[in-house]
Amino acid sequence: MSGWVRIADKLPPVAARLDEKCIVNGKEIPPLNRSVEVIVFNGKAVFGGVIEWFDNEIPHRGETHWQPLPPPPTE
Repeated sequence: MSGWVRIADKLPPVAARLDEKCIVNGKEIPPLNRSVEVIVFNGKAVFGGVIEWFDNEIPHRGETHWQPLPPPPTE
């Protein structure tokens, strides 16, 4: 799987961090991180998008691997 990065080894760069205080059922939710646009693999399919994860947790949509988007065409 050349070019693929395991989520367990490294998460993609963060593009946005949602760290406003949020309480659900009396518990404070940790900040949510959103990655830059990447290519994602979830064990079944490959797609483009962002990966989201709470601090100190793995991504919550089952992503297992990612890789950077290729550069755009020049023509």
